[in-house]
Amino acid sequence: MKKPCGPNTLVHLLHRESGKNTRLSFRQNLFGERLKVAHNLFRKDLISHTGCVNAIEFSRDGEYMASGGDDRNILLWHLETALAEKQKPCRMKNQHLMTTPRIFSGGNDDTVIVHDVSSGETIDVFTHTKPVYGLSIDSTNEQIFATACEDGKLLIFDLRLSAEVLNVAKCRAPFHAVMFHPLDGSFLVSGNAKEGASLWDLRRPKTPTIRYGFREDTSQSCMSVRFNTLGNQILALRRRLPPILYNTLSPDPICQFYHPDYYNSCTMKSCTFAGEMDEYVLSGSDDFNLYMWRIGDADCTRTDQWVDTNQVVLYGHRSIVNQVRYNSQKCMIASSGVEKVVKIWMPFDSAGWEGGLVEKPIGPDNPRRIYTHEEYLSMVHMGGQNLAQDYNNQNTVEDPRMMAFFDSLVQQEIEGWNSTDSSDSHQQTEYSYNSSRPTSSQSSDSESVHYFSQRDLYRHRLANNPSKPPRSIYPNRIAYLIATKRNTLKRLALKGAVNHTSNRVKMGKLCGRKVKRSGFRGSRKSATSKRMGRHGSKSAYRRRCTDQSTDTEVPKKVTTKRRIQTFHHNSHFRLTFRRKGKSTNPAT
Repeated sequence: MKKPCGPNTLVHLLHRESGKNTRLSFRQNLFGERLKVAHNLFRKDLISHTGCVNAIEFSRDGEYMASGGDDRNILLWHLETALAEKQKPCRMKNQHLMTTPRIFSGGNDDTVIVHDVSSGETIDVFTHTKPVYGLSIDSTNEQIFATACEDGKLLIFDLRLSAEVLNVAKCRAPFHAVMFHPLDGSFLVSGNAKEGASLWDLRRPKTPTIRYGFREDTSQSCMSVRFNTLGNQILALRRRLPPILYNTLSPDPICQFYHPDYYNSCTMKSCTFAGEMDEYVLSGSDDFNLYMWRIGDADCTRTDQWVDTNQVVLYGHRSIVNQVRYNSQKCMIASSGVEKVVKIWMPFDSAGWEGGLVEKPIGPDNPRRIYTHEEYLSMVHMGGQNLAQDYNNQNTVEDPRMMAFFDSLVQQEIEGWNSTDSSDSHQQTEYSYNSSRPTSSQSSDSESVHYFSQRDLYRHRLANNPSKPPRSIYPNRIAYLIATKRNTLKRLALKGAVNHTSNRVKMGKLCGRKVKRSGFRGSRKSATSKRMGRHGSKSAYRRRCTDQSTDTEVPKKVTTKRRIQTFHHNSHFRLTFRRKGKSTNPAT
């Protein structure tokens, strides 16, 4: 009998089941050890967009990355050739997450477009009534995808069905994010502007299974939610609060990830898990930096913990960092935001890359001057036009006016934030939080501030090591303004971490009643309103002129106010009677 040749399949299967897969173990050990010792990462820019980059996603095999931005283009990058500068990205032919052979994209034009990767053509178009903020594809069935919409709806679409749409939830506030469970397509997690993060069971829609971090006296603005690879943990991102980690089956948080310089308020951002075993979390900040924390610094069997040990602060962006994703196949991080570039971060050096690994950075290598609000207005007046740009000129150079706009936005937002809890620091006497502009005395004071260079700043900290350094040592004005709110932000985060146990009993009643009431609320039909659903198979994305409508032309919901009769009693109190409306079906 002929002796079999080649690898022994049985041995390979036994090694895989026992965790002795040498190839996988080598990759895990290599990636894990590099990230474990990292204080910085090597970086490279991918430049091809002509506007802000608002969405990035890796393919499941890690070979491709899709990106979309203000220029209304979807670009498909082959990572090896793009990083080697051998090939430009492929542009999808229809303007407007990466799953081969299709790309799904959603935007402010109230549509989800399905692109064919091989040809770049549009396969299908699904219309919505409002802009689409979040999109997720079922990993167990790539024919099904979910959308998070501005009109407060979570919708499920199936490419195999022509007009069937499942409305999972209807809330009064917009949904900003949605993601399917990676192992069970019956569950998904959402992020809402008022209701926070919630877990939904598609077999029992309308009412969330779990509302994470629920408190009856406050509302949390959640803008991003992510499952880890196994689906047993959820990472959520909230406005003006640190990133927070939950066990999927518990509404109580495991921990919050804190850094004194982290600030998230002005733009819509995302978060993500990173590492071979999802042992890190990442999120961008309004101070132009990308922050990474280690989950291992917390005990995942406990709740309400505080992780303030920071693993890595990644410097390099020149404006707000909004989007971040991790490629587990290549140990690669992608980040983007206000700039026209996508930054790639890796713990491996290569020719033409910047940064390092073990040397802790002090600040950005190429910092820029922060524009004031007056300078931004001067740029607008000199240009003689508003901020709208013509993206057809294919200009990939950094736009100073766009940078100035977001610099002004961050400064005005922080200065104008007047919190009732802010009795935190001595800096309140220097700036007025009721106004976005300082007074004349404050302006003269700010002009005398000397911003140290990064090397001088590092030497100053080593020499003095003050607990609360003076404002003159901050690298720029935005960093200083964030520091003025540091104690307030920390107090708000700690305040949200208490009383979860006492509120858990009331969560089911309040949550069910609130969502059910808004979920079954009908909408008044109109002959001119948009029709939600599939626009047409093999569509060239064309509509008749009579069917086209902008956001301002969409008719708003018209509600008839009930008549109120008021009667003034002699005892100085008012009695109000509501006249019952006529109804043909009292049970509804």
